[in-house]
Amino acid sequence: MAPHAEQDESTHGITRLPPPERPAFSASPPRLLIIGAGNRGKAYAEAVKNSSNGVIVSVIEPIALKRRHLGRKYIWGAREPVPGEEFSDWPDFVQWELSRRQAVASGTTDVPEGVDAVFICVQDGMHKDVVLGLAPLKLHIMCEKPLAPNLEDCMAIYKSLSPDPSGSSEKLFAIGHVLRYSPHNMMMRKLLLEDKVIGDIMAVNHTEPVGWYHFTHSYVRGNWRNEKAAAPSLLAKSCHDIDILYWILAAPPPGSNKPTHVPKDISSSGSLQYFRKERKPVEAGNATNCLSCAYEPSCQFSAKRIYTGADLKSQQQEHFCTVVAPEIEDCIPNGGPEAAKKTVLSKLAEDYSEDTPADEVSKRNTFGRCVYECDNDVCDNQVVTLSWDADPIAAPGETPLQALSGRGSKTATLHMVAFTEKICTRFTYIYGVHGEMYADSSSITVTDFRTCKKTVHYPHIPEGGGHGDGDEGLTRQFVLAVDRVKNHDLCCRNRLYCLLDPNSHAKLNFTEFFNVIDGKLKTTKETSQGVNPSTLEKNPPVPVPTREDVDRAVQAAKKASEAWAEVPYKERQALVAKFADGIDSIKEDLAVLLTKGTNPHYGNAFILKPSPFTPCCDLKLAELTLKYFPAGVVQTLSGNDDLGPWLTAHPGVDKISFTGSTATGKKVLKSAAGNLKRVTLELGGNDPAIVCSDVNVKEVAPKRIFVHESIYDDVLETLASTVKSLPVGDGLESTTVMGPVQNHLQFDGVKSLLADIQSHGLKLAAGSTSPSDAAKGYFITPTVIDNPPDASRIVVEEPFGPVFPILKWKDEDEVLRRANGNPMPRFGPQAWRRQRG
Repeated sequence: MAPHAEQDESTHGITRLPPPERPAFSASPPRLLIIGAGNRGKAYAEAVKNSSNGVIVSVIEPIALKRRHLGRKYIWGAREPVPGEEFSDWPDFVQWELSRRQAVASGTTDVPEGVDAVFICVQDGMHKDVVLGLAPLKLHIMCEKPLAPNLEDCMAIYKSLSPDPSGSSEKLFAIGHVLRYSPHNMMMRKLLLEDKVIGDIMAVNHTEPVGWYHFTHSYVRGNWRNEKAAAPSLLAKSCHDIDILYWILAAPPPGSNKPTHVPKDISSSGSLQYFRKERKPVEAGNATNCLSCAYEPSCQFSAKRIYTGADLKSQQQEHFCTVVAPEIEDCIPNGGPEAAKKTVLSKLAEDYSEDTPADEVSKRNTFGRCVYECDNDVCDNQVVTLSWDADPIAAPGETPLQALSGRGSKTATLHMVAFTEKICTRFTYIYGVHGEMYADSSSITVTDFRTCKKTVHYPHIPEGGGHGDGDEGLTRQFVLAVDRVKNHDLCCRNRLYCLLDPNSHAKLNFTEFFNVIDGKLKTTKETSQGVNPSTLEKNPPVPVPTREDVDRAVQAAKKASEAWAEVPYKERQALVAKFADGIDSIKEDLAVLLTKGTNPHYGNAFILKPSPFTPCCDLKLAELTLKYFPAGVVQTLSGNDDLGPWLTAHPGVDKISFTGSTATGKKVLKSAAGNLKRVTLELGGNDPAIVCSDVNVKEVAPKRIFVHESIYDDVLETLASTVKSLPVGDGLESTTVMGPVQNHLQFDGVKSLLADIQSHGLKLAAGSTSPSDAAKGYFITPTVIDNPPDASRIVVEEPFGPVFPILKWKDEDEVLRRANGNPMPRFGPQAWRRQRG
């Protein structure tokens, strides 16, 4: 224990919790399927048997020995299994279940019962395939953590299980974040968030001690040793530690309607520090297997010692041995411990040579392999830091101080480390305004600064289940939820809220861009690239769709709009609100895209076609919508000039909303006339502003400005002075006020205007007619033209750049005639004066 955490063992109070009661069985208890008869499958099977009101009726496992062991213990006992109780792979089960349902539908008698829910306990990289394969069966699902090893798989799972817009056929979905369900952690959260025993939390230090030999078993020699084959060690081992921190520090307390307090920053650092070839002792020579190594008797990480050594004999060692050699469960009853040991040593002696292909090595575990010679690459030491800014939200009647409760600034660290005596016995220090807490997975000690007293809190004594009975807790609650839906007609969404919840705001990849068609991210063979107008560096490539892509998007939108319209208004409103929260969570990234030349849009069911110059931000916003809206409600097609006519003339498009130039707007109207589409146009223009003599000069906004002669000189001087002081530069620089124009077409257009101003000898009040070198960015110096002729281009045309004229007037009739005489459209003319008159 760290010096600052030393505790006075004398306590002033001890509290204990009674163990939870097993739920009562319904007349038709939930029928459960276990997929994967490894350690986690067996753990959940044991929890179902001991702590839930459900029954296991089937197992899927490719290794016959494992399948038989789990089946004998939890399903068929001493008899032989009957059809439907065991399968070697999940596709076999899917086919069997579809046939079973068909038989039921046809009225066949004596059809075996199906299953209500499934526990998915296969390797992390297989989760996506299994979930997607089972999704059409509409079963309740509990998927072991982590959900998937990468974001792409997570999103695929999310989309496959998202309920249809009508809300029918909703099913329960849970992830095996069992730490939330351990009595210890449930008590800790209650003490912190409901009882507020240490006041507002200021900092948390949480440690996940993996255990020095446990790490070698799982993350050096075992299933989770390589990121490509499995997942990063932090994700595989500690994703539910992150979940616990989030549950305590971000999620609102019970009974609160306030939103999640989302962390502002998350950072992580770590590496594979020790289990590397350069650390190999010289005495081990070229040996690659412990059983043929001369240094083995002296090696701390000897496989022979870890799996059969008397000094490490424990329940953990027995478990490790069943992973190395599952058949020892048969050896022990038949041949005793020595036969089991012999079997384990035989497995440990297995190895591979330098000639073995890497893909074959990645598919097998060699638990006798030297820890310095494995193909491991996952971190053995990693730290995650989370920080929150203050984000007070006041409920009705709350004071500002109450609004800040639980939503103040705070920090948390998670340390996952391999080199510990403790094996997965987590410990946490929590520092609050009024006290501190130390939680060690068995007891919780609270020190109150106000009274200088300590209180020790004990949850009930664990019944032997994994993760401090978290396995039992999660299993009990999940099966109970299935029972309530099956037998008590409770709604998943409104009563249990055990559904997919897009609250994570998974970080989007802002270096890759896709079209969104029918709820899926789509790439194309052809791509286009814009440029950053500040640096002229190329932006990432964006897709250019085909006509077939347009047809698919329109068909998907038609299909989605019918179902989407049936979703109750309140539910659609809630999804849009969550989408808004999602935008807020990535606003800094969107700001960068905007500055590099992009423009966001979002709304109801639609197909968005961004400008070919500004696609990136729109594409990312549409990608974000995949977490919130059904497939087809929001889609994007980024393309070149050919795409617009394809969409506007498409017979499946009913409404067009266009923002752009007047010339293009005319083409849109002509294209829409074929089937009388409804059209909304926001087109370019050259709006006048008339400034009367009684206006405060400093309150005028620059447009095509007509200023009364009595204040003309003052307005001109003020505007010119302001314009001269505007810093021009890259929009990503904090000091920049005026960035570049957006693209080379606009830049060339503004240059043409400036050349016209110079050739006609027009007077400048500020700025320059010499644009910057286009090779250095599309920068235009803000320029004010002093009283140019009404017929000059700078007065008549829309400049698309920071160049504007200021004109003098004397008579109101005269200025109105001049302002309205411009041939360009006038969508927002303004008149500035203090009083009506």
